Amino acid sequence: MHLAQMLVEAKEWDEAQRMLDRLREQWEHSPFRDPCGMKEADYLQARILLGRGDSKQAANLMGSILAAKDSCDNNPFYDETRDKAKSLMSMVR
Repeated sequence: MHLAQMLVEAKEWDEAQRMLDRLREQWEHSPFRDPCGMKEADYLQARILLGRGDSKQAANLMGSILAAKDSCDNNPFYDETRDKAKSLMSMVR
């Protein structure tokens, strides 16, 4: 996750996407898989989409992050991701 975040911050969109895809694949097979924790990967995906100029898809993905509030509201990791998504969404509008 940290490597994917670093690649996003470095605007290395292709490498970030590859790392994020690899991360999602590993999470699919993990006994520790957490749907609320996966929202962090969705946030990184939205950042990649924005970096590539696809603001509509990024906004849709951020909307799905924010819509998870009811099911993920007691998850502290989700709270941080939700706040970052809100901030990013305000920049897209």
